[in-house]
Amino acid sequence: MIENSGLARVIFLSAVYILAIAFGAQANTSEMKASDQKALAEAETAKIYFSGAVSQQKINELVAAIDDLNVNHKALKKIYLYINSGGGEVSSGYAGYWAIKSSNIPITTVNIATVISSATMLFCGSSERESLDGAIFVIHPPSTDVRAASYQPDHLVLMEQNLQTARKFFSDIYRECTNFSDNEMSSILHSENTRKSLLPEEAKKRKMINGIADAIVETPIAFYIFD
Repeated sequence: MIENSGLARVIFLSAVYILAIAFGAQANTSEMKASDQKALAEAETAKIYFSGAVSQQKINELVAAIDDLNVNHKALKKIYLYINSGGGEVSSGYAGYWAIKSSNIPITTVNIATVISSATMLFCGSSERESLDGAIFVIHPPSTDVRAASYQPDHLVLMEQNLQTARKFFSDIYRECTNFSDNEMSSILHSENTRKSLLPEEAKKRKMINGIADAIVETPIAFYIFD
């Protein structure tokens, strides 16, 4: 068990590391809104496409899009977040999870192709979760990026602590959005040999999704976040 001070240090050092590798990373965002101002003012639905790696910059863009919709479009009743991502940074995924969960306007997350690893954190930020037919989810253990040629003993300890923290992030979230038992979750998050790949029907049985969508909704407001 990591004590509070130790956990804070781990999270701080992880954030510094992510800032280092994300410096200069690019994210692109485009916005599309109806030209009819009346339709725009009365819009009840909006959508956000999130495609590509989960990174600090792209989560910043996602948070900005969610805030824009919450602040500037008071008539909205639902936001659809369409995700196609192979994963990325765990701490960025965790931040995105809380941004989605905290939105005043309810967000429905939808898997449009692949939702893997830290992208599942974003997906599980909503209580309303859907998948298009044929899309896939992958749940597997977190990993650490090893770059240095040599290590001191405390470096190895820190890497293990970071992995423990990441596993806790995942397990806490999956307890909310799946029905995997604690033993099953411990096994899945321990080894790549026990990773889980879920198609929509299996994801539905596992409570990861509430239903299967048959189309992408048309909305007068849309944001596109991509690499």
